[in-house]
Amino acid sequence: AAAQSSLSAAVLPATRQQQGSTAMGDLEASQKIKAAGGSYYETMPISIDHLNLTRSSNENNTFDSRRKPPRLALYCGVTLILCVSITFILLAATHARVVKLKRGASDEKTDIDQSLSAYQALKYGLNKKQTISDVGCEGTVLIMRHCEGATHTKGHCSYLGFERANYIASLFGNTTEERWPVPAFLYATRKERIGVEHYVFREVDTLTPLSNKIGIPIGHETYGETGVNLADKIHSDLLAGEMCGKLAVVAWKHDYIPLLAENLGCGPLDGCPMYYDPADFDTVWQLKFVYDTPGNIHDRSKPEWLIYASLVKEEFDPLRWSKISGDYPQGGKETGGTWNEMGNLARV
Repeated sequence: AAAQSSLSAAVLPATRQQQGSTAMGDLEASQKIKAAGGSYYETMPISIDHLNLTRSSNENNTFDSRRKPPRLALYCGVTLILCVSITFILLAATHARVVKLKRGASDEKTDIDQSLSAYQALKYGLNKKQTISDVGCEGTVLIMRHCEGATHTKGHCSYLGFERANYIASLFGNTTEERWPVPAFLYATRKERIGVEHYVFREVDTLTPLSNKIGIPIGHETYGETGVNLADKIHSDLLAGEMCGKLAVVAWKHDYIPLLAENLGCGPLDGCPMYYDPADFDTVWQLKFVYDTPGNIHDRSKPEWLIYASLVKEEFDPLRWSKISGDYPQGGKETGGTWNEMGNLARV
């Protein structure tokens, strides 16, 4: 104990002397430590500069360790970047396809490519799956463009567009006077759009008068522009026999009607063009699905789903429809828009 006390008394003065004269302090400290029976190298005092350097190094190491991201966060960041990149690539590919359709680009190779893609959709969407429909089952999907719009309508139909929507409702019925049968299903594009800040209701507006007339709701909340999930829904109904002898009416954005038809299994060689004229609101695409044997109606041992497309016109005449609605009686009328009295504006 006495030796340790003497050693401590020797080290402290040696450390203080080192601040003034390092060489002299070390010599004196060495002599005093030897006299106390200790070793100079075992108890060599640490200089202030060495302490400061060690402290600075520790602080730097602590700072670097804090800045180093955890491994899990790094993995999450890389995964997020990959997901965003894949999504961007898919959206870019879809956009390029739509731009090509808008421009009306069509040649033999392109038609064959899209027809092949449609064939694959029909093959793997229907013909490679088990069906419980009877041979001879027939169902039709009628695809129409949404009503006319305008910049001031905020995503809804214009006045003329609502007139068209009410005219469309008059085309369906169970009597011989109506042009087409009452549909069993109504579908429309959802109101959320890619790259559009506000909601778009024109597809729903187009079918609202018909929905009110026949009492069938419009399925639209989950069906995006490309129509992949809608095609899956229609294919499932065909396979389950839910579409036999029934009609599904679809109101869609014109840019994506060719893509929807392709996902349903209809390409240019089946009668579905690659292009829908942006100035055309009157053309309707009829896609008839038939579960039968191709080429031989007498041999039905190996049936498969076939598709036949026809393009027809709605034949909407605004003045004629206004006359039928009662907007132009003899002697005139103060206000028009009789179709609005039926409460057929969409409120979604």
